[in-house]
Amino acid sequence: MGQLAVIDYPEGTSDICENQGRFGVTLRVIKELKIAGASDQISDAYIELAEAGYPMISKVHGADYANHNMDGIYYNGGSWMRIEICGYVAGKLHGWTKADRAIANRLWAETNTSADFPTSQEYLATDPAHPFFGYHRVFAWNSFVLAALEMAGLRRPEMDPDSSRRPAG
Repeated sequence: MGQLAVIDYPEGTSDICENQGRFGVTLRVIKELKIAGASDQISDAYIELAEAGYPMISKVHGADYANHNMDGIYYNGGSWMRIEICGYVAGKLHGWTKADRAIANRLWAETNTSADFPTSQEYLATDPAHPFFGYHRVFAWNSFVLAALEMAGLRRPEMDPDSSRRPAG
């Protein structure tokens, strides 16, 4: 099931296929990044085959997605910081020149979603019809972003208030 831990499946679980959808998206991203020796090995026909195998959970649950009632929220066009930043860092490490700007923009959005609660929201809605659809007031999963930013050279030890307490090495 990947990252989705709890969900309602009124028709049972025989039609679960979230990972197939992620597979299709991953293939498209790899192709778009133009990674030597990898991107050119992925045909459009193979991507279409992966996407064709994606029936979306169940008819009852999938109806909201098919009718576009879930567009722009959470996994469906929403912005989940951990996944998005890690994806941008991967792009940066593979030569994507717009990565730094994309990272800075997403980090800005993370703390500027709500003036009343200027902290991590975990994911941001991108559909104006659902501006605060289920956002979380958490930081746990987003801690992975700190490691990703270090890998990208965008976060240094002196930026961490506790870095002086860490043992050397």
